[in-house]
Amino acid sequence: MHRPLRALLVVLGAAGLLAAVVFFLQLSWIGSIWPWPTSRLSNIFLSSILAAASAPVLWIGLSGELAAITGGALNFLATYGGMAIYAAG
Repeated sequence: MHRPLRALLVVLGAAGLLAAVVFFLQLSWIGSIWPWPTSRLSNIFLSSILAAASAPVLWIGLSGELAAITGGALNFLATYGGMAIYAAG
């Protein structure tokens, strides 16, 4: 059970870091995946958020310290819960 979960965390963490790089480099197709207007500074800000959220996910997957998922889950709950409330309102 732990091995597939760890592999999934590594893949998701790496995907998040890749998304952080894409936002930082401000590739032209970024506007099609992000629903709100962006500028140079907003792309850098989003990149930093993605990197800050993805690095622990990647580390948990690589280290196997699955007990650390609890704190990360609370972080994602607050982040995406707020985005969902904003999008629904």
